[in-house]
Amino acid sequence: MKNKYFIVLLIFTALIYGCPRDRQPVSRDQNVARYTKGLENTSQRTRLNSASQLVNMGEEEEAAVPALLELLSSRSGRSRLISAKILGRLKNPPPKVMEALAIVSEGDVDRQVRGTAKHSLSQLKIRQLTSSARDSVIAELAETGQGTDQGS
Repeated sequence: MKNKYFIVLLIFTALIYGCPRDRQPVSRDQNVARYTKGLENTSQRTRLNSASQLVNMGEEEEAAVPALLELLSSRSGRSRLISAKILGRLKNPPPKVMEALAIVSEGDVDRQVRGTAKHSLSQLKIRQLTSSARDSVIAELAETGQGTDQGS
């Protein structure tokens, strides 16, 4: 008897909410367009989510920077905090990001936001140092011929 009710409930739920449809995969370009458009949304949550997704995509991160910098000066402490976190994940931050994080890390009214901005700033500096060290090692190896495949 219980199984009968369960099956009726399952069928009823499927009729109300619909059965899963086959969805076409979304292309990277479609996602970039969607998230870039999301940066213009009036909702801070939507802008933060869109910016985070663009940063996760790598090459598309620069599109998110203006929105993140704007949100970094938001009246909402939560938006400033999340924005500072996302900015800390950038792979190639422009100098204005470093400057903005330095200002927030020293002068924001919220202690958590200041701490997050300091952490993000240190992460970006470490990433830059690591990148420049890697580049100098590669250049040195190229000069000595050790970094090339000599073949046999």
